[in-house]
Amino acid sequence: MHTVRKAASRLAIQPPLRSLASIALAAELGAMLGCNLTPAGRSTVTAAPSIAATVAPSPATAAPSPAPASPSPSAGRSTRPADGRASARPEAPDNAGPASEVALAEPVGLTFDRAGSLLVGEAAVGRVRAIAPDGAVTTLVDAAKGTIKANFPGLTDLACGADGSLYAVSATSGIHRVRPDGSIAAIPGDAATPGGEPIRPRSIAVGPDGMVYVGEFANDVEGPGPRLLAWKPDGTPRILPTTITLPPGSIVGIAPSADGSMQFAFVDVAENVTLYRRAAKGVTSVIAAYADGQGASDLATSTLGGVYLARPKLGKVMYMYPQGLGSAVVDPETPAASAGFPVPRSVATGPDGTLFMADTATALVYAIRSYRTWEVVGPGAAPFTPLSREENGG
Repeated sequence: MHTVRKAASRLAIQPPLRSLASIALAAELGAMLGCNLTPAGRSTVTAAPSIAATVAPSPATAAPSPAPASPSPSAGRSTRPADGRASARPEAPDNAGPASEVALAEPVGLTFDRAGSLLVGEAAVGRVRAIAPDGAVTTLVDAAKGTIKANFPGLTDLACGADGSLYAVSATSGIHRVRPDGSIAAIPGDAATPGGEPIRPRSIAVGPDGMVYVGEFANDVEGPGPRLLAWKPDGTPRILPTTITLPPGSIVGIAPSADGSMQFAFVDVAENVTLYRRAAKGVTSVIAAYADGQGASDLATSTLGGVYLARPKLGKVMYMYPQGLGSAVVDPETPAASAGFPVPRSVATGPDGTLFMADTATALVYAIRSYRTWEVVGPGAAPFTPLSREENGG
């Protein structure tokens, strides 16, 4: 039986486990296809102050919208419905504290800031939490209790820029840039592309060169499909040319590379999924396609060379090889039976290469240490015990 290992309120951002965990995952994935995927080296992040560490509370900070009513404070986890596919809204107190005591209201949009803190959006209330490497949780963005007084209703994605800015995508109010000083600027809504079409943001990512990338949603079956856009932090959005024309649907995730290329996940209105690769000069090709009507919700770069694709309706996170083959690293058979059916809404790769997953069924964020071992990041966490070499397969 597979097991779920719960991490402590010290949190599951544990760089010392990088080599064992990634080697175990790489070996396990490689064994499925008879190839060697062991990473050659570590991924590093330059230490720098994060928004959470540097922004002082300021009542003058602009808020894009009034704060929604917050659920009443309560400790504990959400309960899972019988079908396991929809999450009962968890209690989400405004207070900060240890990760084991702060519930998350529909966690989405995982991203890491430059200091290594995990930022988590809460779709149900338009809030952003910051989880420090030591497990301390603070409310970063919230009109009532946040360091930054704002809310982003309809929150779908987050990304951190090279300059320390936080980008928040809202399906109802566009893209907001939270600068390191705490000031907020709306990008679309009032800004449009060179062609005059308002931006309809769904996903966002920041490339290694600092370029900001946005994928749109366009669900009008009689209208044009979504576009890819890009701009420098202080520049004007521009449409990225591709050699394909997308039908109506949504670009749910973008994974940019250092060479200027990117991969992006597209879901059409029938919930079929296509994973594309766009070369630096715009040539676009299909990597993989799933015509199963089960959709996808997010994409994250892997240090192993491929990408992670979140498919919540199937309860899966797929590792997609560059050649297009996919292998599940999270599926309903992965955890212990008591953990139930996972609903992985968002995925992100940590500074040390660890895969993190936001599960809206349990309102938890997990660190996926290996195919068989998860660690809880959030409410319900138990005392953390480092995995042994044997437990990691080494």
